[in-house]
Amino acid sequence: MYVGTGHGFLLGMFAFFFGFLFIAIGDAFWNAVEKIKTVSLIIAFTLYFVRLFFFELQAPNFLMSIESMNWIFAALGYAYKYLNKPSKILSYLSQAAYPVYIIHMIFLYLASFIFLPLNLPLEVSFILIILLTFISCFVTYDLIIRRIGFIRPLFGLKGKHK
Repeated sequence: MYVGTGHGFLLGMFAFFFGFLFIAIGDAFWNAVEKIKTVSLIIAFTLYFVRLFFFELQAPNFLMSIESMNWIFAALGYAYKYLNKPSKILSYLSQAAYPVYIIHMIFLYLASFIFLPLNLPLEVSFILIILLTFISCFVTYDLIIRRIGFIRPLFGLKGKHK
């Protein structure tokens, strides 16, 4: 809805600016988010139910914005508390993030090309497109990008696979 509009560009710039600002703040941001995680989760659920029961999910934009920010702060707070530990999975996913980002649009378009013409219910198409995109990206990353040394630098990885 906002793609290619001045309003969409402005929203994108605000999102980028505040994301950059929050990360630049560093530990103070992460500690604050961890402290408010439960309150943010309660507010997010409350606003979701308000939106569901009073507005049939079509609430005013300001209400959805507040709800969205609380979902984000809750997710960041809980992730910081419970997932902020060294692990093999985190290391693998951290290394996979950029290559998967680079290739995801190929598989997203391919999955859309396959499933949207089938005229399945929208929810089913959505789930199938996400699953095929996710699986294809990680299979491609794990079996090709990660293992073939001369391809790795094309995806921002060091040349030799350890």
